[in-house]
Amino acid sequence: MENLAALYRVTSRYVEAEPLYKRALEIWKKVYNTEEHENVVKVMNNLAVIYHTTGRYAEAEPLYKKALEITKKIYKTEEHPKVASGMNNLAELYHITSRYREAEYLYKRALEIYKQAYDYTEEQENVVIVMNNLALLYYAESRYAEAELLYKKTREMFIRVYKTEEHENVATSINNLAGLYHITSRYAEAEPLYKRALDIRKKIYKTEEHENVAQSMNNLAGLYHITSRYAEAEPLYKRALDIRKKVYKTEEHEDVASSMNNLAKLYRDTSRYAEAEPLYKRALDIRKKVYKTEEHENVATNMNNLAELYSATSRYAEAGPLYKRALEIYTKVYKTEEHPDVAISMNNLAGLYEATSRYTEAELLYKRSLEIKKKVYSTEEHPNVAISMSNLAMFYGIIDKHNESDNLFQHSLAIYSMGIEEVLPILSDRQKLNYVKKKRGNIYVYLSHTSGYMLSNQDSVTQTFNEWLKWKNIVMEAQGRYIEAAMRSDNPEVKRLFDELNMTRRTIAALNSSGPKNMTPEAYAERRQKLEKQRESLEVELSKLSKDYALEKNVGKINAKMLSGILPPGSVYLDYAQIDYYNFKEKKWDKPRYLVFVFVPDKEPIVKLLDLGEAEGTDDHIKSYIDYVNEYGEAKEKLDQDLKRLKELQTKSPEDRDYLSTRDRIEPIKREIEDLKKALSEASGELSKKAQPVYDAVLKPLQQYTKGKQHIYISPDGTLNLIPFEALKTPEGKYLIEQHDISYIGAGRDFVRFEDTTVAEGGAVVFANPDYDMGLTEKEEMVKAMNLRGTTTKGDVSRDLKGLKFPPLHDTIQEAEGIEKALKGKYNITDYQDKNALEEALLPKKAINPKILHIATHGYFLPDEKEERRPDPIRMIGDGQNIPDTKTENPMLRSGIVLAGVNKAIAEGRDDGVISAEKILGMHLKGTRLVVLSACKTGVGDVQLGEGVAGLRRSFILAGAKTVVMSLWSVPSQETTELMVDFYTLMSNGKDKSEALKQAKLNMMKKEDSPFYWGAFILLGNTE
Repeated sequence: MENLAALYRVTSRYVEAEPLYKRALEIWKKVYNTEEHENVVKVMNNLAVIYHTTGRYAEAEPLYKKALEITKKIYKTEEHPKVASGMNNLAELYHITSRYREAEYLYKRALEIYKQAYDYTEEQENVVIVMNNLALLYYAESRYAEAELLYKKTREMFIRVYKTEEHENVATSINNLAGLYHITSRYAEAEPLYKRALDIRKKIYKTEEHENVAQSMNNLAGLYHITSRYAEAEPLYKRALDIRKKVYKTEEHEDVASSMNNLAKLYRDTSRYAEAEPLYKRALDIRKKVYKTEEHENVATNMNNLAELYSATSRYAEAGPLYKRALEIYTKVYKTEEHPDVAISMNNLAGLYEATSRYTEAELLYKRSLEIKKKVYSTEEHPNVAISMSNLAMFYGIIDKHNESDNLFQHSLAIYSMGIEEVLPILSDRQKLNYVKKKRGNIYVYLSHTSGYMLSNQDSVTQTFNEWLKWKNIVMEAQGRYIEAAMRSDNPEVKRLFDELNMTRRTIAALNSSGPKNMTPEAYAERRQKLEKQRESLEVELSKLSKDYALEKNVGKINAKMLSGILPPGSVYLDYAQIDYYNFKEKKWDKPRYLVFVFVPDKEPIVKLLDLGEAEGTDDHIKSYIDYVNEYGEAKEKLDQDLKRLKELQTKSPEDRDYLSTRDRIEPIKREIEDLKKALSEASGELSKKAQPVYDAVLKPLQQYTKGKQHIYISPDGTLNLIPFEALKTPEGKYLIEQHDISYIGAGRDFVRFEDTTVAEGGAVVFANPDYDMGLTEKEEMVKAMNLRGTTTKGDVSRDLKGLKFPPLHDTIQEAEGIEKALKGKYNITDYQDKNALEEALLPKKAINPKILHIATHGYFLPDEKEERRPDPIRMIGDGQNIPDTKTENPMLRSGIVLAGVNKAIAEGRDDGVISAEKILGMHLKGTRLVVLSACKTGVGDVQLGEGVAGLRRSFILAGAKTVVMSLWSVPSQETTELMVDFYTLMSNGKDKSEALKQAKLNMMKKEDSPFYWGAFILLGNTE
């Protein structure tokens, strides 16, 4: 009877197994005339397992407890393996019913008993199984650091116990660890583990057609899905679906429905709606049959998914009933409205009502959803609460409740800004990009609302400015290599604390993402508060031990009041924003616009926000200006070539064999030279005309704020990064440089970095005239001869670099010689030219940390990648989703400078000599007073809306340099050399960097009025 019951149990025929176990229990009690017998305990446990497995926890618990008590009596002690087994059973029940403290105590006690029973050895299967259960408990409680240690340990222990990796428990342990890495966004670590678990399971079962193999495929597909590797995810999802159908010999199984749902979501995410719809429908039908009711949370989730699909394709009449029914089911299943799924469902339905102009119903649901989330998360300061606030804020903007809208925008953006610190440092570089792209819709809508409706409210404008200071160009600051550079320290305690802080941040992010799950709101809030305190404590300790970390924490606190204390009197700060503009009246995104914050420091700083109009017209004017500059440059290059040829011809003597033919060639060249000089003279005035519309668009509206200001600090955005403001002419016919000191800042946060007093220990380092055609073998010999030991870091190469080839820059030899002469006696000078101008010299393993770094070489600047933009924040339907990767290439790879050997390296697919902005972020330039990039277009970069130019200009600043001087376009070598030598001479004679560059440009202007010759050079960062 017991054996037959066991057969029914292992084949999931629980209804048939239960009465047989009950009857067997009665018989054993009568046979032994007592309950205190091993066979009685065995049947009790098996019956409890059936109750446990079928969710009848209230019936399972007393049986587990009774079996445990009897076992203690039988063996007259707790210290017996059978007692430990009983404790493990009861702990698993407490675990699944979220009684975590009771479960943890029992797991730990069972471990103690097992270890004592086995002479304190851990290499016993039972010990490892309990340890793995404890790891699962920690995972459920979001105690990821503890879970990770145990997962790693159990994996190794299982291998020792089974003397092989090829065992299901080993595969499960590997899979669990991969799942932990997955949920904490450590995708690069999760992938090989998922693959290994899949390989083991295929070998164990000698077939793909097993449910555990399908599970591994599904997990790996999920990883590919969230990292936007859709082509790799799709076949795995499909194969997992096929296997599950075959294994279960039916489609009517929850795992089959889950697979269909996953594949449908992939189709939806790739806009393949026609393929997604039948899968969602079929999964919904299956779940109704599996659960024999509609009233199950998985059924409601499926309805919600299908409704989302209909909403995305504007099929609101079909979406509405599904959203309503899903909401009803969630409320019934959870027996309360106070659940995250209910709040999300309300938000979805509110979005549909808003889209169909049923505003009264939408407002009620948005508000109720927000109330529920506040209760569920036991705080207002939670990312998922912020989503509801954003949606309601946007809704109020649409229905003209602008004060309410502004208050909610302020609160939600403050929460998002706090989240930046937690989330960005733990994401991959590609994920960081995507995170900001997903969230920037909120800052754009906020800016749109403030500029459209709140300009008369000074507090609102100032608060909007504070948030913009936190968001602008944030991706570069969060790049992993920059963080690594900032955290370099000889103190191992700094690294330990930093690693612990990152793990704490991962845990907070994962906890925010997953929500309370099975925890009560109180337990969830307690767990979050504990982690927040732990984070704060670690940050305080790190700040004490690391000046770099303390500075970066301060940078993140930037606001108008701090800024006013940093900027000098008599200055003004112009912070431009090119944004996707949201039209609240028409409920849609309009064309991008330029806005500008005008900030005047004072006791009570003045903050103004101006709308400068659609970006398209201004961008066209800027393009026209840049195109004309390039044409001017080509004409000047042609003139220089002709003059060089003329000089060569005029030096020939009558004895030369081709003297007569030479004489015939001189006159045409002379005529061409005259024509080119005349054209350039005329073009100089035309250049100013081309610049006038740019001035009218971006500076003329600000005249009342800039008039009389000694220094104008400018943080450009979008295409404005491509022009030198000082070369624009005022209505008085003066260049801006003649009336003001002009300097640039990548983002307002960089002003805080001015307070860093670190002074570099090195001298001056000059790179010039690199041998771009050097081969790999020759390069390796040179590295060895120069006693260099490789670079600080290797990096990816942009996929679009292939095919580029850089010509020599021999004229930079003269530039380097002039600069060295100007600096001689004041600095120890190290010169890297020709074959010595190597990446290994610029990025050595031991940081060079010079006071001055001058690099005269080519820059490369790849065009923007096309991407679908215009995020719609009101469609933030699901809470707590992991942050997927983006398919867009990291813009930090799309701009850089090049050094020796680059041509051969690019041709062979290597990164040698390619100094991308990403690599620059890994440099250690703390205290470097000045970096000069005297190269072709080194100020230009990958123009990204809201993120500015992700180019070299800011990467050097973030790597620690105080000031960067660079050129926006290629200036002829003679004028470049003259201006650079003048700049260094003036600086050596005591002028600060800004004054020296301005005077050098004015000096050049006296000889060549055209901005082409002097306007390209701009100064970024600290002017002193």
